[in-house]
Amino acid sequence: MPPAAVWLLTAALMLAALAGTFVPWVPDAPLILAAAVFHKLFLPAYLSYWTLALFAVLAVGSVLLDAVCTVVGARRYGASGWGLLGAGLGALAGLGLGFFGAPIGALLGAAAAEALFARRPLADALRAGVGSGLGLLASSLGRFVICCSMIAVFLLDCFVFR
Repeated sequence: MPPAAVWLLTAALMLAALAGTFVPWVPDAPLILAAAVFHKLFLPAYLSYWTLALFAVLAVGSVLLDAVCTVVGARRYGASGWGLLGAGLGALAGLGLGFFGAPIGALLGAAAAEALFARRPLADALRAGVGSGLGLLASSLGRFVICCSMIAVFLLDCFVFR
């Protein structure tokens, strides 16, 4: 494969991954890891194995951050186990609705589960739902920062530390 095609495909995958921090159904940090592995396979001189190892750790951290932020946000605002389940199901249901679909779905799912199954007052149920939605927004921001950092490390490794 010509080097220009490798660079172009790597850049396209990384930009898609960056968009994936806010667009549903597009992976983020794991896609950057895949792009880096692809790049290393076709242009091995440009990227170190240390960078790939770092990217693997950051990709796992990104996935964990997503789960932890949602749970912490919901718990901090008083969600029970029902609220967490509702937030997860609501976020999944809202994934197809764009950037705000998942957080709004998590908010509505947590609030509905708290009100219907945990039998909590509406104000408490809504409070738990807000925590779930804020947690998902925080995870998107955190994953965006991780992805930007990964792209910066990739560029540094390819052009500065080469």
